[in-house]
Amino acid sequence: MDTLQALAPPPMKTMLSLVARVLHNAPVIYWDIQKHNGAAQQQRDQLSASLGMLDHMCGVDTPEAFAEKLNAVQRQLGTYVDVYGETCEALFKTLSPSRKSD
Repeated sequence: MDTLQALAPPPMKTMLSLVARVLHNAPVIYWDIQKHNGAAQQQRDQLSASLGMLDHMCGVDTPEAFAEKLNAVQRQLGTYVDVYGETCEALFKTLSPSRKSD
């Protein structure tokens, strides 16, 4: 974990932060969310399908097809792409080590 922490880029640190958030709470909270929330299964299924599509695209599609699918997602996000992009930039700046000028 020390090596991972030292080398992890901001996206990995974000994922580890989300994992730590879950681990700081009682497991029963997340069990209840996943077990008793009627929409949880659908969300897990969509996440799984999205990861499967990404895996498939990287295995057989071209860079152009990949870009086309990313553009479709960007259109779907609409104006929120800027909002979430700015949020991500602020988060990554927080998670990145500060660099001192020489």
